[in-house]
Amino acid sequence: MPNFKIVATFVLTLVSLSLQDHLTAGADITMGPKESNSDRIGGDYRNFDLSAPNPDLCQASCGNDPQCKAWTYVKPNTIQGPNPRCWLKNRIPLRKSNACCESGIKAPSSQMGQVLTDFDRPGSDITSFDLPASDYKFCQAECAGNPQCQAWTYVKPNTIQGPNPRCWLKNSKPAAVRNTCCISGSNTRTRLDE
Repeated sequence: MPNFKIVATFVLTLVSLSLQDHLTAGADITMGPKESNSDRIGGDYRNFDLSAPNPDLCQASCGNDPQCKAWTYVKPNTIQGPNPRCWLKNRIPLRKSNACCESGIKAPSSQMGQVLTDFDRPGSDITSFDLPASDYKFCQAECAGNPQCQAWTYVKPNTIQGPNPRCWLKNSKPAAVRNTCCISGSNTRTRLDE
């Protein structure tokens, strides 16, 4: 009969090593905050029913999958039947307002670059959009997940562009100009088309 203490120690060691490998593998990843009442349409490569109506399960599935860059959780009894559903995405589609869903994004931390508080980067705009919350990290992560984006500017709510926080993605790195309305940054990865 095997020694229970030795078997238990061996199993705990394996679990600990597995958890350590998992945490190390994801150490360079930043999960953006959950975006309530939003859908990110497109870029789907995998979808599945969830065991419980909990968007954290979908977010965790994305965080644990190296291919995943964004996710959308579809609430039960809305647009896709009685079960909660998770959609994993291999790109970061723009966010659309929709009460059926919660979404989020993931970006490699190593691509985030330096953050400049109270600076704007005027010009070279690709696109702009309102953000679901007053957190510049939404804009920063959108840039990190967009292959054309080289820099970004987050415009604080209730400043120069109305009551909502706004994100501007840029296809070059314009000079930073001091302005208390904004937080800006740049992407550290090299563009593939350069």
